[in-house]
Order: sequence, then structure tokens, then C-alpha cells
Amino acid sequence: MKDDYKAQPQAMTARQNTWQVVKFALGKIPSIESAQDLLPEYTTYTPNPANKAVHQRNYVVFKKLHDANKKSFALLNA
Repeated sequence: MKDDYKAQPQAMTARQNTWQVVKFALGKIPSIESAQDLLPEYTTYTPNPANKAVHQRNYVVFKKLHDANKKSFALLNA
């Protein structure tokens, strides 16, 4: 999995990337490339099919909340 970072450095989150640049700038690591070895490996989670009904119900509620609040959030972000 660590090789994924070398093949796809964009897989690092912005926060991880920023901290690695800071560490490099402060002389804490010898190179940006060596920062990839310090990053945690990603874990893949597989959904539990037994929970599908709960997730479906909650998603219906989420969509209603999203649609109901869309205009309000647009006003706040204006």
C-alpha cells in the first residue's frame, strides 16, 4: 500500500501534504520524497449489508434536510 503514495502522491490529504512540506522546510526530514514513508497506510472499509436499511432510511432524511436548508446555506455563504 505504501507504493500507492509513490505512484499517486495526490492520494495524500491536503493536511498530510502540508505538514510534510513544513517538516521538510524545518529540516525535520531530508526530502519531500521521504515524507511518503511517514504517512499512514489507507484502510478500505466494506459496508455491512445488514445495515443497508438503516443507511437508506437515514439517507432519505439527509436528502430532505439538504433540500430544506439549501437556500439558507446559500444566504449564509453569500
